[in-house]
Amino acid sequence: MAESATDMGYAYDLSKKRAEANDALRKLPITIESRVIVGMAVTKNAQKLDHFFSLGDEEKMIMVKKLGGVEVV
Repeated sequence: MAESATDMGYAYDLSKKRAEANDALRKLPITIESRVIVGMAVTKNAQKLDHFFSLGDEEKMIMVKKLGGVEVV
């Protein structure tokens, strides 16, 4: 039973982080289509999500471009 409660808490935390990722992506100068595509990629797993939030705004833009298939030089 305790394990189930832990799993539910973890799922809630991830859900909250996904919403926060979308809010962070809204602040970047990207199109809605890019936000959706990159948002799905960033929130696909917990490691990408954690990495996204560890970055500054400029680094987030580089990640967004890379995930969106844009060449970054």
